[in-house]
Amino acid sequence: MFSIFDDSANFLAAALAGKCLFDALLFTRLQVEGMLLHFLDDVFLLNFPLETPQGILDGLTVLNANFGHSKHPQSPHKVFRLSGPLRAKSNSPFWYTPRPMARCPLCSERSAKRFCPAKQTSICTVCCGTKREIEIDCPSSCVHLQAGRSYESERKPSDPALIAQARSVRENFLADYGPILAVVGRAVAEERFNFPWLVDPDVADVYRALIATSKTLSSGIYYETLPEGPPKIALFRKLKAILDDLMAPSDGQHRALRVSEILEILDFLMLSFAANTSGRPRSRQYLDWLSTMSGVSTPPSESGRLIIP
Repeated sequence: MFSIFDDSANFLAAALAGKCLFDALLFTRLQVEGMLLHFLDDVFLLNFPLETPQGILDGLTVLNANFGHSKHPQSPHKVFRLSGPLRAKSNSPFWYTPRPMARCPLCSERSAKRFCPAKQTSICTVCCGTKREIEIDCPSSCVHLQAGRSYESERKPSDPALIAQARSVRENFLADYGPILAVVGRAVAEERFNFPWLVDPDVADVYRALIATSKTLSSGIYYETLPEGPPKIALFRKLKAILDDLMAPSDGQHRALRVSEILEILDFLMLSFAANTSGRPRSRQYLDWLSTMSGVSTPPSESGRLIIP
């Protein structure tokens, strides 16, 4: 058995304006012909006996903008009461149920509430948080990425090994090699304009390749340890040229750096990398930090371009 007062809204949701595909909210003063009574009128020809109860029930009608029921068995939604300017248009109260929100295209389970600039569509907050810089190639300009980095930096646990390595850096290291670190950092940051898809792990691989190559200079058997991939090889060549110039200055005004000093500089670069990256496979947090320190602007968007393997 159905209660007329409890379930009348479920049977009276088709406005006359709907016949012209207009929104019911635009015609709130028009009365509504209920679906149940419409069925009885046409099928059982009971239109005349039902005129009186139909006139009474019209005042209890609940309108939905999509001309649907206020309750749905498969997708229940909260019903919100309208107020303010919309409420003032009618002397009788009416209710509105919002349309269901689109599903997240990544998980197909949750509602897509957050716009993702990398995917150029809305995704759910869970996928945004868990797949960020892992499956999603997030651009540095994403506000959700920036908020996530700020949140993680405040709650990131301290790494005892990283702290011990930082304490082992000699006191006058930055005074001696600060300008060299600035030149190397700027070179890395500027390389992003040639390869916008460059990520933090790529830079770490280049640093490791430079360390391995530099160690062979003191062993007497020199050979290059090249990283894999055109972007990393290009960055390797660029940084190696800078280090070679430092070990053999041509102007005669600066002394040539020793191999041990080059290795000390590269070790410090690896330390700064570990302290300023998120560790995710598609992270650009370290690259963004270098860009900020060197005053180099980041590319407009790192994603959405052709990626060369």
